[in-house]
Amino acid sequence: MRKAKIVATIGPATESSAMLEKIIRAGVDVCRLNFSFGTHEEHLEKIRRIRAAARKAGKAVAILQDLQGPKIRIGILKHPVTVRRGDTVTLTGKTVHEAEFVLPTTYPSIANDTKVGKTILLADGKIILKVTAVRKHASQVVCKTVCGGTILSGKGINLPYTDISLPAITEKDEADAEFGIRAGVDFIGMSFIRKPQDVRKLHTLFQRLNCSVPVIAKIEKPEALDNLDPILDAVDGVMVARGDLAVELSYSKVPAAQKRILHQANRKGKLTIIATEMLSSMVENPLPTRAEVSDVANGVWDHSDCLMLSNESAMGRYPVDSVKAMAQIISDTEQEEKSVFRHGFTVIEALDLPEARTPNEAVCKAAAKLSYELPVRGMVVISSTGRTVRTLAKYRPAAPVYAFCFSEELYNRLGFCHNVCPILLPPSGELTDEWISCIVRMKKLAKPGEQMICLRGANISEQWALQGLSILTLPGGKGKKA
Repeated sequence: MRKAKIVATIGPATESSAMLEKIIRAGVDVCRLNFSFGTHEEHLEKIRRIRAAARKAGKAVAILQDLQGPKIRIGILKHPVTVRRGDTVTLTGKTVHEAEFVLPTTYPSIANDTKVGKTILLADGKIILKVTAVRKHASQVVCKTVCGGTILSGKGINLPYTDISLPAITEKDEADAEFGIRAGVDFIGMSFIRKPQDVRKLHTLFQRLNCSVPVIAKIEKPEALDNLDPILDAVDGVMVARGDLAVELSYSKVPAAQKRILHQANRKGKLTIIATEMLSSMVENPLPTRAEVSDVANGVWDHSDCLMLSNESAMGRYPVDSVKAMAQIISDTEQEEKSVFRHGFTVIEALDLPEARTPNEAVCKAAAKLSYELPVRGMVVISSTGRTVRTLAKYRPAAPVYAFCFSEELYNRLGFCHNVCPILLPPSGELTDEWISCIVRMKKLAKPGEQMICLRGANISEQWALQGLSILTLPGGKGKKA
């Protein structure tokens, strides 16, 4: 079983029922819906199709709602505007395209938040402007073009190292999040998060709707790196959003930032996603470049939970091939795990995780270590909340984790977790070894005589606890139950 999971962005190339089923069967574990584009009605139809395709494929598939966040963009232009090095360009907080080189933006306060000498980047950093004058009374920022190109309506604007006054959660984001919650999304991604306080508005929404959805913080601003530890404490996972991060920080600093984000998130047991241009050449080509293969492999060896396809699956010519290629690279890379950690280190040791803080963490850590030391076929976790599963996944066990769960919501969400295969079962009052053995045989998770590590979690008086750890030998072989 493949340990690292695949996130695929759903767009024109993959939004049909037939294509969704194809990419899920090819290896997609999480479907990302980009709420920068599309109506609620369109997204609701996509959610329905994803759920139907996942059921047809017999697979747990999580849905990640990616909120737009305070993204600044070029407004509606009368026509594309081409600028060359040395040209003067004026960005305005107004929404009307007044003149050739006076460009509207979606940011009314742009003149208040930037200063002379600052750099402004357009179109993911391809166009570079230097601020030469600020006219606050006219809401205008006058710039000199350092690196030119063609500016189109809706292209992104980045203001590196500028403290913008836009809220972390816009009115659109709040409306989108409420829609997503009611539509049953499994995770919500927050864009352009800067500090842990940015998450509060989303949590307030959860309280109002009397629900809770795991939050993924997209790390794409220098301020987020400065506040990484408290942000991690406030969310359920992080995405290394390398596109905007490269623009905001500098492309040459992204690899080190990626290592740091993943290391700190892994230590805290938070879900991790690496995103942007992992197989970008496959938008137009049927095979990845050697550099892209190495990039994906490096993400696997950094122990990321998920690797993400963006344009490759959203609008590329080869979406199914992209998923298959990523799945193959992940699988082959994981097979070489022992050679990478050949100096006597287990993955647990390589992760440099802190000491267990609770008895439950200690038991999960011990179970993970046993999976390296004993010839077990897999690990069975019975959990009503998923907490046991997530804690165990934090310690990156060698054997696959089969999560026995009794709700479709938990079933879909656990498909996100590293090396976890969720199995949806009808409610059962008997969680005996005999019942576990029956399910293992029925699902063909192990052969007679093979051993499974079993963990049972429970909510007792609103307090989570592990009921026990055991090693079960499947009846019918020569072994005995330990």
